[in-house]
Amino acid sequence: MKDPPRGARSQALGAGFGMLVLAVLLIGFNQRPAITVIPPIQDLMADDIGMGTALTGALTSIPLVCFALFGLAMPALTRRFGVNAVMLGGLVLLTVSVAARPWSGVLVLFAGTLLVGAAITILNVLVPVVVRRDAPPGKVGLLMPLSTAMLSMGAACASFVAVDAEQLVGWRWTIAVIAVPAAIASVVWLVRMRAVPEGDHTTPVLGTGPTPAPVAPRRSPWGDPSAWWLAMFFGIQSGLFYATAAWLPSIVGHRADAGRAEGGYALTLYFLFGILGSLTVPLVVRWLGSYRRASAVPGAFWVVAYLGLIVVPDAWVVWSIVAGVGQGIGIGLSLTLVAVRPIDVVHGRSVSSMVQSAAYTVAALGPIAFGWLFDFTGGWLAGCILGVSLAVAQTIAGFPASSDRPIGAPKDGVAGE
Repeated sequence: MKDPPRGARSQALGAGFGMLVLAVLLIGFNQRPAITVIPPIQDLMADDIGMGTALTGALTSIPLVCFALFGLAMPALTRRFGVNAVMLGGLVLLTVSVAARPWSGVLVLFAGTLLVGAAITILNVLVPVVVRRDAPPGKVGLLMPLSTAMLSMGAACASFVAVDAEQLVGWRWTIAVIAVPAAIASVVWLVRMRAVPEGDHTTPVLGTGPTPAPVAPRRSPWGDPSAWWLAMFFGIQSGLFYATAAWLPSIVGHRADAGRAEGGYALTLYFLFGILGSLTVPLVVRWLGSYRRASAVPGAFWVVAYLGLIVVPDAWVVWSIVAGVGQGIGIGLSLTLVAVRPIDVVHGRSVSSMVQSAAYTVAALGPIAFGWLFDFTGGWLAGCILGVSLAVAQTIAGFPASSDRPIGAPKDGVAGE
């Protein structure tokens, strides 16, 4: 069969990439709203169905545990069913579980939250895999930060509108309506699946070249120090993100003697400027000339933010913005490294699964450690010092995490795809 004409090939390539961008951005938007919609209304929800404080807090921590545990199953699932089908399954599961969980008692709420965590795990692990597999090589470093910016935007939108939505329609509908954007993303991904079947990748006309040679077995990422450094960088970043998201209003309230409104405003700035931080990742990498140099940037922002809260807490507006930009750069860079560092696409599935499982295990400890220090000391000075210390550790981990040698490459080998 003849190859398509050059013009048709270019049009198909553009259409295929456009559909990929739309799908990835919609999926990114849906990766956090089901989690961040809970904290602003959790007190009202707990009073309505009779939950204690500990159980209410668990609704936010359960997804993090799911990220760590369910990520381990992703390589087996993708080998059995394919990346496209598993992604569709994750989106459908997210839609159904979000829509169903608020309409019964505590047991259904927690079971639904467990399924939400499993669904988001699928999206977390597979977005870098899909971007690495389907995007043109020069666009991977651009598309991953855009996806992360949408992740931050989704988190911010759900958190910001939750209180007003609860007053209008009640907490049950406020939680359930998060299923609407998930359903839209499911439809878009299904359309893309039909247009670009598994194996065709970027566009239906690609794959007309020679069949690639068989890939030699790769070293398991669980035994690869490079993968562990990346997991540590990612894990510290996520631990700082979730700890700050959980406790920033309280830190501002205690350190700056501010009220609840100011604490909520600080969190708003933190989320909003995270979007800006994510969008600057390609610019930071280009300006500094390498991922290795760029890996020091998020830690520097975190250090400034937490030192500021220690030394000049009344300038909490500035420190909230600095922390927001830093976390946006950090998560955008982490996910970009997960996408670009594996030696090839197939190995990337295992690397993404391993790195994110290990990282979210570390991240789940962040909010707990900060909260324990507050209970133990009666203030937030120790927590802020821990924030500075973790930022330094993240910076140290960032240098080996962003090595030029692909994960899975032999020590004396040449970088692969």
